[in-house]
Amino acid sequence: MTLNRTLNADDLNWIVEGAAFLGSGGGGPLELTQPLIDYMAQHGLWPKVVSFDQAAEGHVGMVAGMGSPSAAAGSGSAFTKGPLRLVRQMEKLLSNSFDYLIPGETGPMNSLIPLLVAAQQGIPALDGDGAGRAMSTLGMSTFNAAAAVRPLLVGNEPSNGEPPITAQLSLNTPEQADQMCRSVVTAPVFGSVGAFSTWPSTRGALNKVAVHGSLSLCWLVGKALVSCRQQGGNPYEALQAIPELAPRMRLLGYGKISDVTLETSGGFDRLTVQLAASSGQQLTLMGLNENMIAWSDSQAAPVCMGPDSICYVSASAQAFSNASIQQYRTSQEDIYIIGLTADPALLTPSILSAYRTVLAQLGYAGAWQPLQTYQAS
Repeated sequence: MTLNRTLNADDLNWIVEGAAFLGSGGGGPLELTQPLIDYMAQHGLWPKVVSFDQAAEGHVGMVAGMGSPSAAAGSGSAFTKGPLRLVRQMEKLLSNSFDYLIPGETGPMNSLIPLLVAAQQGIPALDGDGAGRAMSTLGMSTFNAAAAVRPLLVGNEPSNGEPPITAQLSLNTPEQADQMCRSVVTAPVFGSVGAFSTWPSTRGALNKVAVHGSLSLCWLVGKALVSCRQQGGNPYEALQAIPELAPRMRLLGYGKISDVTLETSGGFDRLTVQLAASSGQQLTLMGLNENMIAWSDSQAAPVCMGPDSICYVSASAQAFSNASIQQYRTSQEDIYIIGLTADPALLTPSILSAYRTVLAQLGYAGAWQPLQTYQAS
């Protein structure tokens, strides 16, 4: 199933809901998406999505949010002007107009922001992204194999009426880009949240490296979960009924969140989540904005780690990200934690190395172990 059409409000709501699940805990707060969708409805900004195989050759731009999801949730930034400003400034730097925009990753805000800007620009969005999930560092993107991280623009969207700020960076590697971008967004005038644009490329170059169909998969997942809520069904069974998703799924745990530790530093939310599973086991998740590794006290080795995804859905069929995790600790609603195997496009030496770097920061120095046979008891 591919979208290949102009989207409406229902489509957008399904996409952000699905992206909240598929984002592995990251990609921005789901609660910030409704004001954006309302804004799009008020201004008739309905984006068109096109698959790679239906798209003619052309220039492609990328725009996304960056920084701490918890800071974004409390920032008051509307994200209706900043990302558009960056795309237009990038076009001026390159002396060409973009024919398409593409999401950098999968997540509630970062799947929606490029759709908004594409509609504002009157151009289509490509049905794909650079990760098929949310990512902690730019080195985790498949786009690095097709495009450079220069030029790179980072900008804010002040909510207090102050003039906006844009920083133009000239960098050589994704690692340098991460270091400099985090330095910029943690400045007081940014408040640990902003937007960025980089990886200017072409449809042909990205076609070889992108994760294809990610917006369509978000749509399928979101529609299934909304329907499940309306009908009072089982969300895990609803997700298993999606042919594009079921072969990738493993149930890691089901139960209540017993503890959450969250520290915001350097533009990241570093967090640890404990799940008291109904089976009696204890599941521990660790992440930098996004969930990166999961352990069970019943096993010596991790049960899931990036680039495989660690995703949330509540027993009432509500997908959510780490920006909302404290709410589920407070409510004590049962949740499913589900592992998803990574898209094959992510299984390159450079991307696996980028994940190993973050996993080492979280205390795991072992080899990557793909999610295959584990299933919660």
